[in-house]
Amino acid sequence: MLKRIYIENFALVEKLEVEFGAGMNVLTGETGAGKSIIVGAIAQLLGERAEKEDVRSGAKTAIIEGAFDIRGLDKKSGAQDEAELVSGETISIRKEIQAKGNTRLFLDSQLVTLAQLRGITVHIADLFGQHSHQQLLDEQNHLQYLDRFAEITPRVENLRLLFGKWQSERLEYEELQRRQERDRTERELLQYQRDEIDKAAIRVGEEEELLAERKILDASVMLGEKSEKILEMIDREETSAIHLLNSCRRELGQMISADEKLRAAQELLETALVNMEEFRSEIERYHASIPDNPERLEEINQRLDTLFGLKKKYGGSEEAILAARNAIEEGLNSTLDVEARLKYLSEEITRHSREYEKESVEISSIRK
Repeated sequence: MLKRIYIENFALVEKLEVEFGAGMNVLTGETGAGKSIIVGAIAQLLGERAEKEDVRSGAKTAIIEGAFDIRGLDKKSGAQDEAELVSGETISIRKEIQAKGNTRLFLDSQLVTLAQLRGITVHIADLFGQHSHQQLLDEQNHLQYLDRFAEITPRVENLRLLFGKWQSERLEYEELQRRQERDRTERELLQYQRDEIDKAAIRVGEEEELLAERKILDASVMLGEKSEKILEMIDREETSAIHLLNSCRRELGQMISADEKLRAAQELLETALVNMEEFRSEIERYHASIPDNPERLEEINQRLDTLFGLKKKYGGSEEAILAARNAIEEGLNSTLDVEARLKYLSEEITRHSREYEKESVEISSIRK
């Protein structure tokens, strides 16, 4: 709203100052009283291009200065550079027109360009004549004027922000839904892979143990035959080792009766006999422990086949398989995060939709 205008050496006016009150102000007077000069001066403050002929005859400079109340002005509606020039509740615009043709513009004592001035004043006032272009008749501006009159501009702006938030959430929700649909097949695969590894119950070091056990089972026939043959050579034939050592003992006993120097040899022989007896016992125990279990061998082979298949799919070792399982679990957790985000967005969309509907109904009621 224009609060005051000061005119000096403009057109026919030497000096004039007019203050405007709140609400509607009317300028009356006979033709030639100067009403159009005041309107022309206001037009200069709003960005109309000046001519050197606008300077009063005989003067060097014409000055037009106006004070505008900008409370309720949407300072975000203009460009950023122009919006930064506007602050406070009032602004002062000053225009100096030189008789030589030069013009200077000031906004709150700061020098500005004509384009900057127009970028600001277009939101401050609308000056129109009987046949001129009129923002007032532009239907796109009617709601803005109505909201200013009803003093609900801040509420309308908050409603616009609320709608933007709702729209942003809805777009994110739809995108996550599409992503979830694309990821559904991948999630099913990850679940299958995780269950496959869990079912196998992988244990580090198990393969090495199974290979050692299978090696023994594969050689059980050979091991049994060899251990049996050793036992026969030790004690089950007349030419067995123990039989021969006992024969040596008898012969050596007769020799000692004639020569005591053979006592040391006799002790060595006795030690050999004791060691041979222990050796025989150890082989007997081993022979009895040799497994003869085809079912267990088949079970081991199947288990090794399972481990080999998992290693081929998830890595070359048991550690690699378990690491792959952890990675799979992380992938599944990320899809759960999407589900949680969808749930949150759904609740927020519903809440903001209700808020928007309630506030828009109230604003519509006020506008009526």
